[in-house]
Amino acid sequence: MGQYAAIGMKRDASLVVSCGRVVVLSCLMAIVAGCGGGSGPGKPKTVAVSGKVTYKGAPVPGGTITFAPQGGAGKRAGSGPIQTDGSFVISSYDPRDGVEPGDYKVVIDPPPPNPDTKAADTKVVIPEKYKSVTSTPLTEKIDSAKSGLEIKLED
Repeated sequence: MGQYAAIGMKRDASLVVSCGRVVVLSCLMAIVAGCGGGSGPGKPKTVAVSGKVTYKGAPVPGGTITFAPQGGAGKRAGSGPIQTDGSFVISSYDPRDGVEPGDYKVVIDPPPPNPDTKAADTKVVIPEKYKSVTSTPLTEKIDSAKSGLEIKLED
């Protein structure tokens, strides 16, 4: 019986080693493959973009700003949250990396109403034309890093 127990222990140890190899190989494959999204050596060149969104001279206090490429098939859109002071920083592949150089349509999405407060107190009102890539009149040419970009919304 001792002989069979030893064989069983060898088999169990062998199984543990095999499972360990599978886990290690899976982790290595995940590291090599990465998370996608263009980061790494093959990532396109991007330029930093940041600024402030205002409507009627006051900061837009929340929402999302998106830079959608015009006629740039294969370019990735960049976006970022609008902070309570109207400021934003654009990300496309990595946090705060900006966008690829080119021409962009700028879209503003207000934040959803906060269900914990009165809708009238939390609703950010901006004209509908800024909420869609097909209707926004806002365009930006990004060819180098831009900080302090002013996005002014009007009626």
